Amino acid sequence: MSRLQEKPALLQTIRSLIHCLVEIKDETGQFLMTLADGRVIDTKGWNDWEWTHGVGLYGLLKFHEATGDNYPIEVALKWFKERFEAGTTKNVNTMSPLLTAAYLHESKHANYLPHLESWADWIMHDMPRTEEDGLQHMTYLDDHHQQLWDDTLMMSVLPLAKIGLVLNKPEYVEEAKRQFMVHTKYLADMTTGLWFHGWCFDGRHHFGRALWGRGNCWVTVSIPDFIDLLQLPPHDGLRLFLVSTLIAQIDALVKYQDKETGLWHTILNDSSSYLEASATAGFAYGILKSLRLRLIPKKDEYVQAAEKAVRGVLANITKEGELQQVSFGTPVFKSIEEYKKIPLTSMPYGQSLALLALTEYYRNELLADLEGLSEGEEEYKSDDQAAGPQAGPSTSNGVKRKASGSDDDMSEGEGEGEAEGEGGEGAKMGLVLEGGVKPAEELDAEDVQQMDLGSVEDVRKIAKLYGSKRMTDILSELEKYQAKPSSAEQMALPAHSNPEYNLIVQANNLSVDVDNEIMVVHKFIRDHYSPKFPELEQLVADPAMYIKSVKVLGNSEDPTKVDLQGVLPPAIIMSVLVTATTTAGQTLSDSEWKAVEYAVDLADKLEEARKTIFMYVSSRMNVLAPNLSAIVGTTTAAKLLGVAGGLGGIAKMPACNVHLLGAQRKIAAGFSSATQKRHTGFVFQSELVQQTPPEYQLKVQRTIGAKCVLAARMDLERQRRDGAYGEDLREKIEKHIDRLAAPPPGKIVKALPIPNDGPKKRRGGKRARKAKEAYAQTELRKMQNRMVFGEAEEEVGAFDQTKGLGMIGSGKVRAGMGEAKSKAKMSKANKLRTAALNRAVQMSGAGGTQTSGTATSLTVTPVQGFELTNKAAAAARVKEANDRWFAGGTFSFVGQKGA
Repeated sequence: MSRLQEKPALLQTIRSLIHCLVEIKDETGQFLMTLADGRVIDTKGWNDWEWTHGVGLYGLLKFHEATGDNYPIEVALKWFKERFEAGTTKNVNTMSPLLTAAYLHESKHANYLPHLESWADWIMHDMPRTEEDGLQHMTYLDDHHQQLWDDTLMMSVLPLAKIGLVLNKPEYVEEAKRQFMVHTKYLADMTTGLWFHGWCFDGRHHFGRALWGRGNCWVTVSIPDFIDLLQLPPHDGLRLFLVSTLIAQIDALVKYQDKETGLWHTILNDSSSYLEASATAGFAYGILKSLRLRLIPKKDEYVQAAEKAVRGVLANITKEGELQQVSFGTPVFKSIEEYKKIPLTSMPYGQSLALLALTEYYRNELLADLEGLSEGEEEYKSDDQAAGPQAGPSTSNGVKRKASGSDDDMSEGEGEGEAEGEGGEGAKMGLVLEGGVKPAEELDAEDVQQMDLGSVEDVRKIAKLYGSKRMTDILSELEKYQAKPSSAEQMALPAHSNPEYNLIVQANNLSVDVDNEIMVVHKFIRDHYSPKFPELEQLVADPAMYIKSVKVLGNSEDPTKVDLQGVLPPAIIMSVLVTATTTAGQTLSDSEWKAVEYAVDLADKLEEARKTIFMYVSSRMNVLAPNLSAIVGTTTAAKLLGVAGGLGGIAKMPACNVHLLGAQRKIAAGFSSATQKRHTGFVFQSELVQQTPPEYQLKVQRTIGAKCVLAARMDLERQRRDGAYGEDLREKIEKHIDRLAAPPPGKIVKALPIPNDGPKKRRGGKRARKAKEAYAQTELRKMQNRMVFGEAEEEVGAFDQTKGLGMIGSGKVRAGMGEAKSKAKMSKANKLRTAALNRAVQMSGAGGTQTSGTATSLTVTPVQGFELTNKAAAAARVKEANDRWFAGGTFSFVGQKGA
């Protein structure tokens, strides 16, 4: 699905819709409905009770679920408080707000149990019924005897199903299922796949057989919501029936959608009727949600139809957040022409249906981003896997290795909560305690930089927080508590029962929204002041300094004459003044400068409000969260409470995620990332972490985050109010840091052995000798190491190296002699017997000699072959030769050594 609008701009559009929804008024009295009892119902304004308000409340709820923004819930809670006190008449349309009330009751935002029981009991037993027990569409003005309208599914059947689930009343759920079946039976057009607006059992007809746009959109909205609400399994019979009905309707909608605008006509199959935006928004919501829940196949024509519808809705939203091309409330008519005469105006249900459509589109964009991460765009996942768990609820079941000795206390609480997943009760509503507040969403700096605000003429069109009722109420309450702080008894109450605690959390969330607003205003000032001094935004990167610089420089023709002392550092002042002499900027017109000047003043007011909130919260942190403040300090504790939604948010958060609160996910474009540390948040800014050596800071911030969870749980239950528990945890952390930063132990000096301690025992035996022989020097190596005195040794050369051979070539290598110890020994008796045998053998031969039995006088020669040898003749020849040479002279006998 292509991106029609960037997420920050989309969120800004949605918030403008919410503002317009709450502030919408009937200036003419045209939409006031007078009842028979004299009451006047304002069907257009916000402060009354009709189906228009029920749909608006449902839109606020869905936006809260998708973004976590708590402001819509505050608006809804205030509306229910005022309306329940005033009361109203029970009918099909006034039942619609109870759908949102059931969700708020389920999430512990309020206790609406008596109201839920009363309204559900009325539907089950007292509400008028048609034939086949269908819910008769009764309203303020008419009972509509025996009539079924498709609006009823959204206005009464969905609330009944939700109340049945919340109150554990299965009979309510079964009744809701039956009503879907009855309405489908009589209102679905089997020819086109669309739905008729109404059916009457008196005469059994469809009135004018109108395939009305907004009536059909209630079906497109309610079917996927009903299936999602009941979590019907894929093979459930009712689910299969409803999905087939939904697909038939969407197929027809694709056919009748206007190709140019993406809108649908108020009479879907009549192109002569006007194009209507609220029905288009409802269709967009239903198709997008059906695609997200995989109720319908992801066909190109379905996706394109949803995109065109969203584009058409966006095109009809004014800068003030008003959805145009919305038809007024429409009864069932007997002719098609009467539908075409319904006037177009701005109504709460128009804003609400646009809110539903854009919120669902925002959810699909988030899913698309997550799918992109899973396909390889998850930049920091590999780093985080090495360093530890990621932000968000952890789903890993890894087992941590326990430290030994004194380090055991540091593992306490560090892994708590890691098994908590995203599912379960409360995850959908933000996972907050009773009385808690969902954390405000921070705008991403890079996304704000991509916004083009040069075409916006007035900053008030994009920055509507300052002066709003929400901000005014919080600041006035803050001033009241500053003048008269809560007593010690009140501060000792549990968090959800302490009114000042709720104010502190709301003020912290407001401070986040103020920061977001300042970022947007800063971008507005940059875009509008750049024609005057385009180089200034590069010279002054800090937003606060930039805004102050613009305020001082103004619209003067010669910026070099302006005194910037005290506004910018001296080095930057020099750069600004030098650049100002060569800038190509031009003087702004009066209207352009007034727009910039107003934005600068607005930024100053927002900054002042932010400081006021922060100083108050910091001053109350020692009372509100003494143990948490003892660990990280009041400043960091206030920031943690702001982004986590209070003590309850931190107490329920997995310990491995606390240090990521306040982490900047992206680095602003154009700035260096050399000094940026990833996966660091408010805990990293605390005094403990900053005083730690840099190489241990990331490890220490995880330990501090784990201890913050334990301290927050103690503060939440109002235990150890003197902060002693937090001080103990801080001491443990400091000892842990000391152990991390301590140098490694020195090398142990071993004492030398005592000199004359005698020979050591050596291992002997066959195995020991074999082991020694394996590493002994061979005879060949010994001969190589020897050299003949006075002779050059032979050498061999290869690969630029030469090796001397020593006496290897002398032929005097001797056979190795075995050790005497290893030779077999003979006894003295065996030696005597062997010697006697040897003497006997020697004496047994002729002449005292022994002749071998294989001796012969035949010899083999190469000349004559076999020849006889005369040994006596050979001996005579030898004697004759000796006599000739050695007949005379003397001969000395030299005996051998030892002979």
